[in-house]
Amino acid sequence: MRIIIPALVLCSISLHCGSSIPTPIPNGSRISCLILPLDDKTGIYDKLDQKLEDKLAEFLRHDFFVTHINENTPGFDKKIYKTNLFLPLRTPQSGDQIDKSVLKKMLMSIPVDWVLAGTVEKIGYNRTRGLLILYSFKIFHLREKRLLYRFQINISAALDRNNPSNTLNRVQRRAVRQIIAELEKAAAIAKRSPKEFIRYR
Repeated sequence: MRIIIPALVLCSISLHCGSSIPTPIPNGSRISCLILPLDDKTGIYDKLDQKLEDKLAEFLRHDFFVTHINENTPGFDKKIYKTNLFLPLRTPQSGDQIDKSVLKKMLMSIPVDWVLAGTVEKIGYNRTRGLLILYSFKIFHLREKRLLYRFQINISAALDRNNPSNTLNRVQRRAVRQIIAELEKAAAIAKRSPKEFIRYR
């Protein structure tokens, strides 16, 4: 007995399961990015339990970044997969300080393409916008010893009075998504001619 499944049912199953998963980039072919500890200009960031560097490294270890699109149709949940181009490398630390001797050995043994250096410029609270954090970043090309790209991101989230750490978590997740978008932009710029590159500096 043959079972015939209507095309409409197949279509709905396809929408529910989401788009196909792309082929991941092998770690050896990704842009290795050394993430330096953020330089705190506020006197507040270094006292926080959650660090943006940790969350960024966690995201960049994945093969893909997944976005869910939820439509009003019951049961509809589409996943959009975006391939991760980067491989995170964490800076070795001894307490709150960079362990320079370990870092030197690491740079000699592990191929590092880019260095991401960031500054926490401002942490504040606004009644209408909640928690506000301003970050500045620079991307250096290590082997070519040049500044590749710079950017700033200004992130806010409404204050969760019942769970303040949840507010910080939301800000950091938004910041991570923007940082990754800027890293992708820098990767696209790096493939262009010097004249085009200068426009983005």
